[in-house]
Amino acid sequence: MNARSPILVAAAVACLAVCSAQVGAEPVRVWGTCSAVPSQNPQHPGDWEYTLDMGWDATGWEPDPLQWVVLFTDLASCPCTGEPTYFGFPYASGMGTGKDGVATHYYYAGYFYQGGSQRFADSTPAVLFTYVDTSNELNDRGTARFVFVSTAGPGEASAKPDGIGMIAGTHEARGEVTGVFPSCDCGSTPAETGTWGTIKAIFR
Repeated sequence: MNARSPILVAAAVACLAVCSAQVGAEPVRVWGTCSAVPSQNPQHPGDWEYTLDMGWDATGWEPDPLQWVVLFTDLASCPCTGEPTYFGFPYASGMGTGKDGVATHYYYAGYFYQGGSQRFADSTPAVLFTYVDTSNELNDRGTARFVFVSTAGPGEASAKPDGIGMIAGTHEARGEVTGVFPSCDCGSTPAETGTWGTIKAIFR
């Protein structure tokens, strides 16, 4: 073996490792965007309405329902998230496409849990949406929209690399969610008292 052989062998091993990692890389399974507007719901005057639009790709997974969607927050140290009015959820908090994009839809109920998600072994406070209709199967690829309200106004726009999670049967995945999210707003200034200029500034 000449002097160059160990170098060539090392290069080949490194290339094989990189190529193998690329071939076996887990695809992006879930992603989302969160937005906020002043609530028009007469049951939640002065609150903010948040909309989470998410998409998923479950190619290769078993055809299980999209049972849980988890939106992780930055509110671990917020002292007022335990207040009953800090988060609110419509009767049907979410809706998504069914198997093969048919007209049948998923329906979800939402709630806030300060203990996060045991499935993800993450105790970060989270907004959770649970599947309430087991008559339909998970489409390999699809979209869903979830709505919740909060007395807390939105913080600055940001990106959370692992801010959204999905659970379907024995499978789970986390992905990036971008947009605006409820802040630690213990003052709870009613949304309608803000000026239009202030509201526009939030979304610039």
